[in-house]
Amino acid sequence: MSSPAAQFKTDAKRITADLRHRATIQTAMGKYELVRDQRKHWFQDWEGARTLAARTKYEAVNGLDAHLLQFTRKLEARAPKCIGPAPARRPARSSSTCYRRAAPGWS
Repeated sequence: MSSPAAQFKTDAKRITADLRHRATIQTAMGKYELVRDQRKHWFQDWEGARTLAARTKYEAVNGLDAHLLQFTRKLEARAPKCIGPAPARRPARSSSTCYRRAAPGWS
């Protein structure tokens, strides 16, 4: 068994030789840097950052009812439906056993 330092060096040699991996990392870093530079000006001053955070929080909290309704509709369109407790002939795993009803995306 090799030491952690030796294992690190072995892994580093293998991973740095992988050109596909390097291209993936470079692409991700390029996207990160682009977005970072676009948004960096938001936080040049502390008060501007606080105002942006407060506005985002205000919009999220005041739109929570609409977001929850939208989330519920989407979830109900895809998720199993809870239609009642398990029949007596089958032991229930919990008090809220759900049965899958035919819904798009569920097999």
